Amino acid sequence: MRTFPKGPSVTIKLASALLLIFTVLSLAFYVFSKRFSGMDLHDDLMLGLGGIRVSVTKLEYMLDMYMTSEHFSDSAVELINKSVKDIDTRIDRLMKTPGFAAFSRENPSFSTTIETLDDRWQTIKREVMRLESAGTTDEVILIHNSVDMNTFLMYEDMEKLTAIIVEDGRKLLNSSRTLVLYSFAGLFSIFLALALVFMRKVVLPLRETTRVVRAAAAGEFKMRRSGDRSGVLGELDTAVNSMLERVREHTASMEGKVSLLEGELKRVRDRVAALMNVNSAASRSVSQKEVLDTASCEIRKALDAPSVLIYLK
Repeated sequence: MRTFPKGPSVTIKLASALLLIFTVLSLAFYVFSKRFSGMDLHDDLMLGLGGIRVSVTKLEYMLDMYMTSEHFSDSAVELINKSVKDIDTRIDRLMKTPGFAAFSRENPSFSTTIETLDDRWQTIKREVMRLESAGTTDEVILIHNSVDMNTFLMYEDMEKLTAIIVEDGRKLLNSSRTLVLYSFAGLFSIFLALALVFMRKVVLPLRETTRVVRAAAAGEFKMRRSGDRSGVLGELDTAVNSMLERVREHTASMEGKVSLLEGELKRVRDRVAALMNVNSAASRSVSQKEVLDTASCEIRKALDAPSVLIYLK
């Protein structure tokens, strides 16, 4: 019987398939994690810009209140300086947001706009610092107008930044959807390929083996498995072929024995019939010659022994 080198076992093949699926899932998880971190960055940037917008609006309101007051108190200037420090903190926090530098490098327009925003804010800070030395209403009005103009420009810059973040988020969302589709398609292809391989390597051979065994159960022992596969299924084919050969030999041996038993049984029946015929002849006839003739005839038919017939005669 031909022997074939053993291929990888079923356990190794299954482990390899699971490792492949795990690798694909790990890669997809890593990519999705990066995508989600980008979405979190967008949320942080939008939150930071919203806080800056609120603080700038508050600063404008305080300057307006400062302008409408009849005298310029130190406490009002102190509140304005406190608001300036708050905006400074918020801008600094925005620029220190994790991923901010990378996002700026990937979006040059965002980097340019944020630099412009910071320059306008530095101008506003310089103008606010002049309030402490402003001695006349005209100087305060000039400072207020300069701050108003620059805050308006800051609002425009923040709108641009918001639009850039929203557009980048939209692109990220679309690419994430595409990635999800490709991931599902890739996993589906892998599972389909594994299913086809499993069908071809396991299911179909097992069906063929089942067909051979069913044929043997119906009395057909000539069918055999090819036995050209390696691994567990190859061993199964070899075992099935060996079993069928042994069953065929045993069946042939039993058929020979049955044939012999049937011949012996026939001879016994013939002898019994011959004995009954002789008894019948003896009971209905008083002629010894007729009885001996009947006996010799039955013995010849039953035992095929002409020598016995000669002896009786």
